[in-house]
Amino acid sequence: MVKNVDYYMALNYKMVISYCQSGKYYIGEIKEFPGFTATGESLTELITDARATKREWLETAIMLEREIAEPIAFVQAIAI
Repeated sequence: MVKNVDYYMALNYKMVISYCQSGKYYIGEIKEFPGFTATGESLTELITDARATKREWLETAIMLEREIAEPIAFVQAIAI
């Protein structure tokens, strides 16, 4: 199986979402993608930006022949 951008885009990576009160926007990060950050003033904007950023991140990683981690198992998030 060829692991191209479409292969990785179809995988269900989990995104950690935070809300920045001072800037009034959402921030999303995918742990398996070092340096990945997406933002949006609403959750809808965040998801749209995250999809585009995910594709760009994967295209760059493939071009640079970097190893791309597959999604880690996710049990449950707990706020502490």
